[in-house]
Amino acid sequence: MAIKRSLQLTSWIVLGALVGLFQEVGTILLVFPKTGAPSNRSEEFGIFAVIAILYGMGWLSTALLLSDFLFLRRGLEPREFKQYLGIVASCAVVLGLVLPGFGLMVGFPLTAIAILCAGFAFKKPPHKASGVLP
Repeated sequence: MAIKRSLQLTSWIVLGALVGLFQEVGTILLVFPKTGAPSNRSEEFGIFAVIAILYGMGWLSTALLLSDFLFLRRGLEPREFKQYLGIVASCAVVLGLVLPGFGLMVGFPLTAIAILCAGFAFKKPPHKASGVLP
């Protein structure tokens, strides 16, 4: 049974922010340890997390919604939903690890493009009325 379309559309907004955090794990793990020891690291992490959430909602939630409206156009089955989210999250983490420190400038737009490509891959072909060619 497919996920309700309204629930699916609403979930993209929240999931875009979470995927933004996943993507910035690379920067947190690879760049922050090399920058020395500031006096208040938790404040730095907090600011960085807020920026990642805002960029995730701006770039990735928008890309997820666009992908849904342009390509998916249906409620996904739970298995498809998990696969789609796995692909998107994997792309985000890989880009975050490959481009640490460049996430805001390059990583988020590339992840948005990957989301659109994944949406295109999950697009169902149009149903044909009959097997006869016109």
